[in-house]
Amino acid sequence: MERFLALASRLGHDVEKLKAGESVESVVTVRDVDELRKLLHDGLSREARSEKGEDIRRRLGPLMSTSAQGAPNGLQRRVEAYVFADEPLSSEDRQLLGNVFPMPLVTVSYPDKTLAAGEVWDLGTSGPTQVVNINTLTMESGSSIVVHNTVLSLFAQTLVRNGGGSPGANYDIGIFGRTGPSGAVGSVGGTGGAGKGGRIHGAELSGKNR
Repeated sequence: MERFLALASRLGHDVEKLKAGESVESVVTVRDVDELRKLLHDGLSREARSEKGEDIRRRLGPLMSTSAQGAPNGLQRRVEAYVFADEPLSSEDRQLLGNVFPMPLVTVSYPDKTLAAGEVWDLGTSGPTQVVNINTLTMESGSSIVVHNTVLSLFAQTLVRNGGGSPGANYDIGIFGRTGPSGAVGSVGGTGGAGKGGRIHGAELSGKNR
């Protein structure tokens, strides 16, 4: 509960309401990446965050280098490593973030959240970055969480999973892209040019009888 309430307090949520069992929602405007790191700090020790950083470097490898600036998701991964694992962020990356901030965060804190059997908790499509802060998340058999084309940070101090995951799915939490719109119908082609005179047994046709 302590970490849950600490994050809720940083998000500006009413701690007394949360202690009374109510959920609290708000929109927070973040001015820069340093404020984002402070806001989303998970309460882990410096040593634990350093270990997390080492794990990120092992998994992401080349994407953690500033030479990978053109690689898909490279900048995003390095920012995540800075925010959640205290990995260094280069001045070049900070400049690239100039158009990202100020950034709105849609935030919500739940003292307890239970997903019924088979329930799919859809957190939306193509929305602003979301921060979901939960003290105890209980997922009954077949339930799952999905979000599409949206950055999601989900914190759960206690996770209770009863039974298997969503039928036909191999995940409990799915962060997916979004299917793009269908392309427009192509335009009608132009009229073809007139064909040449035909041939009969290799002789050209003409308007005279022979």
